[in-house]
Amino acid sequence: MGHGVAAEPAELQGLLETATPGQARKAVRELALIADKGTAMQPAARFSPVADLASEELLRLRPKAADPDGFSTAHRHRPFSGKAGPSCDCVS
Repeated sequence: MGHGVAAEPAELQGLLETATPGQARKAVRELALIADKGTAMQPAARFSPVADLASEELLRLRPKAADPDGFSTAHRHRPFSGKAGPSCDCVS
């Protein structure tokens, strides 16, 4: 697998244990682009703590995601309605 990040969710499972923050950020970006009915969002959410992405970065990635609402849900954000107010479920 080398230093890069594979685009297949199954191949990323092994990387999760050893990923650097940079590799984890790349994995989140790649997984967000996969149109697979939300399956890739689960590993993307597991990489997020390692990636240490700020909320602003997650917000910039959301529109690029194959499933923006699934991306929001996986990262504990409600789908955005365009209205002012809080956008985080903050569910634990």
